[in-house]
Amino acid sequence: MRDCMVSQICRVAAVVMLCCAASPVLGQKGSSVCPTAGITVTIRTASAIEVVNVYHGADPADPVVCLLTQSTGGTSGSDLRRLYNIVDAKTNDTPEVRAALQAFVSGRMDPVRFTNTRMSGNGTGPYTYENTLRRAGHEIISVAGKAIDADIIDLSISVNGMTGTVRLWSDPLSRLIVKSDAGGGSFFPTSSTWQAISITSK
Repeated sequence: MRDCMVSQICRVAAVVMLCCAASPVLGQKGSSVCPTAGITVTIRTASAIEVVNVYHGADPADPVVCLLTQSTGGTSGSDLRRLYNIVDAKTNDTPEVRAALQAFVSGRMDPVRFTNTRMSGNGTGPYTYENTLRRAGHEIISVAGKAIDADIIDLSISVNGMTGTVRLWSDPLSRLIVKSDAGGGSFFPTSSTWQAISITSK
């Protein structure tokens, strides 16, 4: 049961980790909460798996939903939708989540907390997930020889007495998360720890 729950938790957190999501938290330096259409980001996980994310900008009908296609190992891509490019819009799009993310993105509140309830990956539940986002400073991150002055964001998720935190480094100019560190524990999978190795645009 714990493994299945952790797997689902990781799937929730992966919206800002494995998918190399944009970071609207730094939106003061950009007018959109989504990366520019045509940006391609390749990341390498702690287990040396390379994942390619191609961004398509914001949904014209809902500008806080960011669109991307993700592929691994040359496989055909999966089309993804991210609310504020922080959480999966399919399983997390509620008024509470939208309000919390908007407050965090705008800088009006820090930290922010929100809950969402859904079934686990194997259909058990539903479980209620308690999420907290907070800023934790700045750090220079190098991607393909380019120095990026990144904001640091901590995402903590709690469910049924278990808690895990992943640290994210977010580029204020491109609105991309360029590094993710899940701390090496068992709460998140190894794919939750990664760093961008290339960022290109058309």
